Amino acid sequence: MLSRSAGAIFLSLCSLQLLPAQTTGVWTFVATATSPPAPGSQMVYDAARDRMVLFCGTTVWEFDGVHWIGPIPDPVGQHRMWWDPIASQIRQLHVVYSGTTPVSASVRSWNGLGWSTVGPTAPPIQRLDEGTFVYDTFRDVAVWYLGNNNRSDTWEWNGISWTQISAGGPVPRTGESLVFDEGRSQTLIFGGLTSQGPHNDSWTWMGAGWTEYFGVSSPPPRSATTLGCDPVRNRVVLFGGEPAPNTALNDTWEWDGLAWTPVSTTGSPPPLTRATMAFDSLRNRFVLFGGYDATGNPVNQTWSYQGASNQIASFAQFGTGCSGGTLGSPALGAAPASLPRLGATFQMQMTNIPATVFNVPLGFAGFDATNWNGVPLPVPLDILGFTGCQAWIAPELAVALANNAGTAPWNVLIPFDLTLMGFEFFAQGAVLAVGANPGGLLFSNAGHAIVGL
Repeated sequence: MLSRSAGAIFLSLCSLQLLPAQTTGVWTFVATATSPPAPGSQMVYDAARDRMVLFCGTTVWEFDGVHWIGPIPDPVGQHRMWWDPIASQIRQLHVVYSGTTPVSASVRSWNGLGWSTVGPTAPPIQRLDEGTFVYDTFRDVAVWYLGNNNRSDTWEWNGISWTQISAGGPVPRTGESLVFDEGRSQTLIFGGLTSQGPHNDSWTWMGAGWTEYFGVSSPPPRSATTLGCDPVRNRVVLFGGEPAPNTALNDTWEWDGLAWTPVSTTGSPPPLTRATMAFDSLRNRFVLFGGYDATGNPVNQTWSYQGASNQIASFAQFGTGCSGGTLGSPALGAAPASLPRLGATFQMQMTNIPATVFNVPLGFAGFDATNWNGVPLPVPLDILGFTGCQAWIAPELAVALANNAGTAPWNVLIPFDLTLMGFEFFAQGAVLAVGANPGGLLFSNAGHAIVGL
């Protein structure tokens, strides 16, 4: 077995296997001339105007990627906001209370200066002061989980009225965190606090019932954590939270739909609870603001987070093969519609090779196409008896392939792991052809593969 620290690779008789490493990410402190004074209760990205919109008490602030702009007075309070991709506007559910009882509710729209009423809606019975809210952009409904008071209710709003969909699911709790996972079209709950203490369970909702993920890799138990969805990398990102009273964490985890993976980050915000985070689709990054430290003091710092970079899978041919005698040049390429995508089997194939059982095809793989043991590539192979042939890559491993009537498939198994995003490798083929040249091998052109989506 051979390996590389950049993404260990090993050889089997039929395939090249890429092995994942730990997920990585970068937190960057964003220094701003001014900043909202309060931790902030909710933040949403306005894609139409390229602004983060943050609700702070009785004011609204906006972040343009460099500066915070505000305050904009908004005395009504109790905002629950979401981005409406159909209307290309931020929406808000505004509730009017009589004491702690909701008596009316309306949906409003934000234009950068203030809110305007879109239409009325009837609230769930005396429950709107509780629970956690997200907006399901796939089904165009609001999803409200209300786990207080020893109840576990799930309600949905379809733009006209609220309906209780479920009375089961997660154990009743407070301090749970919800996010809408756009890539998987489902709402995700993580953690929260019950009488037994903090939890680290994960549940998903797609409109019919809650599904718990038993026995999966998870962060340590906590409440008041921060969740956000990265639709570009198809990941949910978790930061911080409260594992016990008067404590806070600053670890980062990512959810791929099956399990949580710890992220080894460069930089990090301080330990925080109840921070707010939203994804900036223009700059391909999260913005995190506010929260509280371990002693409950408000924090008004701004941070950005980027995970493993997005990369489109690609395969490019380069160089030329060599011929000998009556035999043409072997050709290496990708099988039709096959690319080195995460979570898929990438198939290369060598064609134009002699079809007898004596003509054994070989595949060579490596990580460099610029030099081989200090010698610039390509390297002529005439001195080895392979007349007119060239090495286009620095080979680090070789594999015998099957000759299927003149075509040799070569499978590369690529796990669905973001640490392999952008990973590069090079390949070249050869075939045993006695008499074609003194060395008895003909070599193909080469290929350059980049792992991506």
